[in-house]
Amino acid sequence: MQIGFDAKRAFHNKTGLGNYSRGLIKALASTFPQYHYFLFNTKSSGLFDYKNIHVHEVLPHNSFYKKFNWLWRSFGIINDLKKNKIDIFHGLSHEIPFGLKRNNI
Repeated sequence: MQIGFDAKRAFHNKTGLGNYSRGLIKALASTFPQYHYFLFNTKSSGLFDYKNIHVHEVLPHNSFYKKFNWLWRSFGIINDLKKNKIDIFHGLSHEIPFGLKRNNI
C-alpha cells in the first residue's frame, strides 16, 4: 500500500500540527513497515529527520511549482499522487487538494 501525506506541517511547524504530523508518520512507519510512505512537502527543511524510517519525500519538481508551491499543494500535487500510485492520502492539516475525489488517485 502506498500512503501519502500532506507533510508541509511535519517539515515546517515546530509545535501543534507539526508534532502531530511527525508523531503519526513515525508511528505508522514503525508499526506498519510493509507499507510505503510518501511525504509531500512544499520545500526542503531540516526540521523533520525521517532518515531512520522508510519514507520518501516528494517535492515540487518544476520551477513554476517550486516558486508557487501553494499552487502545487492545492492543485499540482494530484499528478504526483497518481505518478506515485498513492492509495490513501491524508491531509495532515485537514486540507486536501482541489479536485481530489474518492478513488481518483
